[in-house]
Amino acid sequence: MLELLLTRFADQKLIAAAAGLRFLVFDELHSYRGRQGSDIALLVRRAREAFNTPDLIHVGTSATLAGPGTQEEQRASVAAVASRLFGAPVDPAAVISESLRRATDNDADDEPAFHQSLVDAVRRGDVPPPSAPGDFEAFRRHPLARWLETELGDAAYILDTFPVVKKNDVKRFGTYRTRDTILDLYDRMSRAIATAEPYQTVLDPPPADPRLAHAAEQLGEVGVD
Repeated sequence: MLELLLTRFADQKLIAAAAGLRFLVFDELHSYRGRQGSDIALLVRRAREAFNTPDLIHVGTSATLAGPGTQEEQRASVAAVASRLFGAPVDPAAVISESLRRATDNDADDEPAFHQSLVDAVRRGDVPPPSAPGDFEAFRRHPLARWLETELGDAAYILDTFPVVKKNDVKRFGTYRTRDTILDLYDRMSRAIATAEPYQTVLDPPPADPRLAHAAEQLGEVGVD
């Protein structure tokens, strides 16, 4: 859209009204190469000239630019890419990073003992919160709460990689109901973890409902990947 604004004669009044623009913000920046990278870099420079703002402040957000290494090395790498893209110096100190901190216990989630405790909890219908409401530490250690945080930590991104499911949901319900339902449940569980309030499922029938149970002889050896 910015490309069109800069080239269409009908939008020149808008460009003139934006003279002296202070900020140019790019969401979802990536590591570009070839023609696409040149297009973005040249667009930034044309915009800076069109808005007559040599001191324009460039802002970029991204979840993919940071590479391997320490935080200092990552900041230096991101700053170098941003400097080339924006055509203006970006100091590594200006790069703001983040890190995720788990809410649940993460000890030995890949150990067979944990896998078995998870299977046992699911078989018993033992779902968070624990029997003592408000016991946050017990909630943190619950195998199902731990598994949910590990496996669904990036649920929105993962669920968007199922185009067939999304297409069928939109066709049938008018919205991506599978994703919306899972994210809603995850948010409810996250709030329960944060507040130590009892979690009440909104699924009907609930996961531990006997109507959903398999016969014991059908379960066999259950593993959790």
